[in-house]
Order: sequence, then C-alpha cells, then structure tokens
Amino acid sequence: MKVESAEELAVLKQFDSDSAWLQSNLKRLIEDYKNKYVLVQNKKIAADGDSFEDIEKQAERLKINLTTSVVEFIPSKFVTVLF
Repeated sequence: MKVESAEELAVLKQFDSDSAWLQSNLKRLIEDYKNKYVLVQNKKIAADGDSFEDIEKQAERLKINLTTSVVEFIPSKFVTVLF
C-alpha cells in the first residue's frame, strides 16, 4: 500500500496507536465494557454500546469518521490464543 500524503500517514499512525492501546488495556476494558462495542479515538473510549449500530449513531453525533477509527467488541473474559 502506498501512502499518498502526510495526512494519510497520520491517520494510519493514529489507528495503529489506538489499536495498540486497546490491546494493552484489554483486561481493564473487559471489567468496564464487557459484551459491549467500543470506539477508540486518541487512546480513549469515545463511545460504547450494545451494538455496532449504537456506535454508528454515536460516531455520527460526535462527528467521528468510523472508517479511520478503531471499533472493537469487548468480550466477557480475557482469552489468550497460542499458535
């Protein structure tokens, strides 16, 4: 994938940073958001809901672009998968 602009590179870096933050905080997030969807922006939970549609509505209200945001379902317990 070729990055065309500094703006695209910044979006990719933020997405990567938010993804890493979510993974490193997953155990804590399970306590607060188990069985919920969360939207992460700038290493913070910007929205949460029971369905992806809830996240879509909140993102629209908050003027957050879902195509460049981290949205994840938080399971009820932490599971480690070994390969």
